[in-house]
Amino acid sequence: MEIRKMTEAAIMSALFIVCSIFAISTGLLYGLYIDIIVPIFIAIIYLRCDFKFTILAMVTCLIIVGLVMGNIGSAICMSQSMIIGVMCGYVMAKETKILDDLFYLSIIACFIMVMVDVWFSKLIGFSFIKDYKNMLGPWPISDGFKEVLFYIFIATLPLGTIIMTYFSSLFIGDRIKSLNEEGKRKLYILKNMRQYANYIYCSKSTIYIGLVYLLVIQLKNILGVDIKFIYLLTITETIKYVVYYFLIRDAYAYLRLYTYQKTKSIMALNIMGMTFLASLAIKFNISFWIISLIAFFYAPMKLKTT
Repeated sequence: MEIRKMTEAAIMSALFIVCSIFAISTGLLYGLYIDIIVPIFIAIIYLRCDFKFTILAMVTCLIIVGLVMGNIGSAICMSQSMIIGVMCGYVMAKETKILDDLFYLSIIACFIMVMVDVWFSKLIGFSFIKDYKNMLGPWPISDGFKEVLFYIFIATLPLGTIIMTYFSSLFIGDRIKSLNEEGKRKLYILKNMRQYANYIYCSKSTIYIGLVYLLVIQLKNILGVDIKFIYLLTITETIKYVVYYFLIRDAYAYLRLYTYQKTKSIMALNIMGMTFLASLAIKFNISFWIISLIAFFYAPMKLKTT
C-alpha cells in the first residue's frame, strides 16, 4: 500500500509540477491556476496520497518554481494556495459539518491571504487590497459605504476560494475514488442540496463563537477603540463580514424552516423572506441582533417540539 501511494504521489507530483511550470512560464490562465487549480490539485493529492506525500509534492514544486525558475513571487502565491488545499483535504475527510468546515477554513484563509498581501505584495508584484481601494475610489458613494464594500470585497476572495476548492475537490475526489466515508457523506449532501438546504447549519458552538466575535467588534466600535496595525485591522474587519455571511445564512434557514412548520404556506415564506431582507437593509445592526436572538435561541427550541 505504501509503495502504491508513493507511486501515485510521484505521478501526481510530476503532473502538478509540469502544469505549474507551464502556467507560470506562459502566463496562460495564471491567476485562475494559482488561486483555484493549485489548491484543488493539492487537496486531491492529500485525499489520494496522505499528508507526507502531499508535503513532498509541495516542497518539490516550490523549490523548482522559487529557486530553479527564480520566480519567488509565484512561489509565495502558490504556497498560500497549497496551504488552503491541504486544509480543505484534511477537513473533508473528518467527521464535521460542511458549514463548519467552510466557516473555519474561510477565517484561516483570511489570515493567510491578507498576510501575504500586506507583507509580500512587493515581491509578488501586485496587491488585491490596493486594487480594491483604487477600484472603489471613483465610486460616487459615501466613505463609510466604501469602507464596508472594501472589506466585503476582500472577504469574498478567501470565501470564494475555499468554497470552490472544497466543492470541486469533493466532486473530483469522488470521480477518482479518493473519498473516505465522511467525504462521500458530504458529497451526497451537496448533490442533494435542494433536499437538505433547509437542514444544513453551522454547529451551535460555531454560531456562538461567531456571535461572540461580532459582539466584541461591536463593543470595540462603541468604545471607540482604533486598531493602528494595518494587518490586524484588515483581518478583524474582513473576518467580521465572513462571520456575518454564515450567521445570516443560518438565521434565514432557521426562520424559513420555523415559518414553514408553523404555517405550511409558501406565501408566508415569501413574506418572511422579504421582511428578513428589508429589516437588514433598513437598520442592519439592530435587525441582525434581533434576528439572531429569534433564529438561534427561540426558533430552535420551538422546532424541537414540533
